[in-house]
Amino acid sequence: MMIIPHIPLRLFHGSALPDLTSLKIAFAQNDTPLGPGVYLTEDPLVARCYSKDLGKIYEVEVRGNRSYVINLDEPFKKQTFEARSSIIKLLHLAKCEMPSTDKLDARKIIQMTQSKFTKEERNLRLAQLGIWMIFGTLDCYESNGRGDRGIQYVILEDTSIMSVKPYIKQVEPSEV
Repeated sequence: MMIIPHIPLRLFHGSALPDLTSLKIAFAQNDTPLGPGVYLTEDPLVARCYSKDLGKIYEVEVRGNRSYVINLDEPFKKQTFEARSSIIKLLHLAKCEMPSTDKLDARKIIQMTQSKFTKEERNLRLAQLGIWMIFGTLDCYESNGRGDRGIQYVILEDTSIMSVKPYIKQVEPSEV
């Protein structure tokens, strides 16, 4: 059964830069766990780990067709038709055989291309195939030691970032 991915309405990005007005894939680091892209999280505390002393946490609004999102933690067979098609095309471009089992999660299938593509090349090709976001829980091999926990959302397409604004924590009545 196919699952249309849920994407939270509020996502956060932490940066050491205090005056961001936009986020661009071109400025993404290549050595990131899921490859270059704009990394977002549901948790402002995780974003704070990346903001350092002088930086800020930003609230980011994203928009795109959820059928073109890959949930790395879900089995291939539970991806949308569009996501499955993009994964198959990526394997074809890498000259990799599609595994015979559909019990593998999307992450393991996509990782089959790592002998042919760098993470940067892979993410670029996914974006060219229409995938604008990949997301999943970072495992112990992907964690960068900065307090990652939970799901990391990686934007692969600049046009999917609708707005970037400094995050202002909402004070709950019980905190006053």
